[in-house]
Amino acid sequence: MKMQAKIINGKEIAEKIKKENIEILSKIKYHRKPKLLIFYFGYNVSSELYIKYKTNFANQCGVDAEVVHMLNATESEIINLIKNANSNNEVDGIMVQLPINLQGINTNNVIDSIDINKDVDGLTSHSLGNAWFYKNCDVGSCTALACMEIFKETNFDLDYKNVVIIGNTIVLGKPLAGMINNKHATISVLNSHTKNLNFYTKNADVIISATGKKRLIKPDMVKEGVLLIDVGTNKDENNKTHGDFDKDELINIASIISPSPGGVGPITVAILIRNTIKLFLKNIKEE
Repeated sequence: MKMQAKIINGKEIAEKIKKENIEILSKIKYHRKPKLLIFYFGYNVSSELYIKYKTNFANQCGVDAEVVHMLNATESEIINLIKNANSNNEVDGIMVQLPINLQGINTNNVIDSIDINKDVDGLTSHSLGNAWFYKNCDVGSCTALACMEIFKETNFDLDYKNVVIIGNTIVLGKPLAGMINNKHATISVLNSHTKNLNFYTKNADVIISATGKKRLIKPDMVKEGVLLIDVGTNKDENNKTHGDFDKDELINIASIISPSPGGVGPITVAILIRNTIKLFLKNIKEE
C-alpha cells in the first residue's frame, strides 16, 4: 500500500499564529497599537491582493497597517520616504511590497534604506547576514520563517537531511539557506543557470521550490518520502493559481506536501504580523 502525503493547511497554521498574536497584545497596556507601514510603488495585480490580505490580517490581530502607495516615484524620493518613516517612533515595522514596478529603481538600495530595527520582512543586507549567523532570526524573512514553521509544525528534524532550494532570491532562497544551514542540513540552492535539476532533486529529503513554473517538479524527479514545500505561484489561461508542482501527482510519493496556493502564503502573512508585534514590544521597552 502506497503512502499518502500529509497536506499542510497553511490557513490553519496562520489561524493558530493569529490567536497567539491576539493573546500577546491582550496582555499589553499601551497608548497605541503596533504599527506596520507598507510601501507600495507602481502597480501589480497580485500585490494588490497580497496587501489587502496583509492589512485585513493585521487588523484582526489588533495591529495598525498603513499603506503608502505611489504610482510614480524616483529612487531618491522612495528612499527619502523610507528614511522619514525610520525616524517615526510610532512606526514599528516597515516593508516594501515587491516587486517594485517602476523603471530605474534599484530594489536592493531601497530595501537597504530600511532601518534594521524596523526591517519587519527581514530583507535588508543586515538581516540576511543575521540569517546565516543565526542572530535574531525570529524577526527575519517572513517567507523563509514560514517554511521553518512548517518544519516545526510537522516535527521534521533537518539534521543530516539533504535540502534543495530552487530559487535564489532575497525573499526566500538566501535567508532560508542560512536558517536551514544552522539546523545542520546539507543545502543545495539552485537557480535558472542550474543544469540537470534531477541530479539534485532525486537525492533530496526536502525540496522547496519558488520559481513560478507550473509542474516544474514531476514524480520522476523525487524520491519516496520527500518533504515538498511549494512557494511558486503562476496563473493559467483560466486565471487559476498553480504552484511549482501538482500535489495530486505527488501525493503517493511524498511524506508531506505544502501546496500552493494554501500553504506557505497564509503563514507568511501571519509571521509578518507576528514580526511587527515583536518589533513593537522591543520598541516600547526601549522608550
